[in-house]
Amino acid sequence: MELDSNILQGLNFLRLKKGYHIKPFDCEDNDLNEFLFEKAIPYRK
Repeated sequence: MELDSNILQGLNFLRLKKGYHIKPFDCEDNDLNEFLFEKAIPYRK
């Protein structure tokens, strides 16, 4: 499977470091929001 080389065009990425504060957000998917804010946090270490 060949990936489109332009798929990431226009996106910016930031490598998060320890202590970086992520502002609250809503990705408009209740299941994903629940996972990100309640279940994924213990695995960030």
